Amino acid sequence: MTRPISGFNRLIQTSGLLLCIVLGGAGAYAQVDSGTVTGTVKNPAGEGAAGAKVFLKNEATSITRSTYTRGDGTYIFTPVKIGVYSISVELQGFVPDFQAGVVVEIQQQVVVNFNLVATQAGSGAVVTSGSTAFYTYEPADKVVTPQGVRDLPIFTRNFTFLAQLFPGTMPGVPTSNAPATTVLAQMPTSGGRSTPQLYTGLERTGTFAANGTQPYQNSYLLDGADNNNYIPDFLPGNQYVVLPPMEGIEELRVQTPYYGAAVGRLAGAAVNATTKSGANEFHGSAWDYYSNDYTNAADFFDNAVALRKAELRRN
Repeated sequence: MTRPISGFNRLIQTSGLLLCIVLGGAGAYAQVDSGTVTGTVKNPAGEGAAGAKVFLKNEATSITRSTYTRGDGTYIFTPVKIGVYSISVELQGFVPDFQAGVVVEIQQQVVVNFNLVATQAGSGAVVTSGSTAFYTYEPADKVVTPQGVRDLPIFTRNFTFLAQLFPGTMPGVPTSNAPATTVLAQMPTSGGRSTPQLYTGLERTGTFAANGTQPYQNSYLLDGADNNNYIPDFLPGNQYVVLPPMEGIEELRVQTPYYGAAVGRLAGAAVNATTKSGANEFHGSAWDYYSNDYTNAADFFDNAVALRKAELRRN
C-alpha cells in the first residue's frame, strides 16, 4: 500500500528541487569569468600515463591545486581564476616535469602537455627542467590584458570605455535625459573665442553600440555575475550597475557578435570583466591626466572661422 504525498511534503520536495537547480546553475554561471587548464601526460612510449599527480600553482598567490591523470593520461583544472600559473607533474619512476609562465585568460582553454622521461635506476638524479612540456596557448579574441588596462589612457577612469577599442563598436547616441557634466569639445561664441561643450551622459559613462545594435542591448558581467542595469530609463545613462576602479580590473573581454550560451543574454556585445584577486606582494599605482590649451592642438573647425582656442586648465 502506497501512502499519498501530503501537500506539505510535496512543497518540501519542490523547494529542494528548485534549490538544487539554483545552486547548480550558479556554479556553472560563475565560470564565465575564469578559464581552463588541460593537457595530457605521456610516458616515453607515447602512451598516456595514468595516475600521475599534477600540481597547478598560482604564481602570484602561491595557492596550489592538484589532481591525478585519468586512464588515458589526460588531466583538467576548471574553473581556473585568470592569472599566471606554473604546472608540475610527478609520477614514480619518472623525472618530475615542470612548466612555468602559463597564462590563463577569461574563458580561455590552455593546453599543457608533458612527455615524461624515465629515471635512471640508482642514479638519484633530480631534474627540474620544463624542456619536455608542450605548452599551447591561443590568445582569446578581443581581450584587454592587465597591461592594457594599466597602460591605456582613460580620462574618465571608467574601464567600460575600453570596449570601444574593438571592431564593430562605436560610442552610444546621446539621449535627452542624460546629464551633461564634463568638458568634451569647443563651441563658438560671439566673443571670438570657443567655449567648452559638455559631455552627455552616454559619452561620460562609456555606453557604446556594437554591430548596429542599441546600447541597451549589451550585457555586462563582473566576476561572472550579472551587472546589468534594469531601470527602464537607464539613469544616469549607463547600462551597468557596479563600476570598479580601473586599478581593480584584472582583465576585460568583449565578445561580439557570436558567443556561447554562458554569456549570451542580449543581441549586443557581452562585456565580461574580472577583478584582481590580490597577490603576495603589495602593489600600487599613481596617475595624473594633464590637459592645457597651450599644449592641445587647435580645433580644425575653430581655425576655419578664426576662433581662438578656449582656455583649458585641467588635472
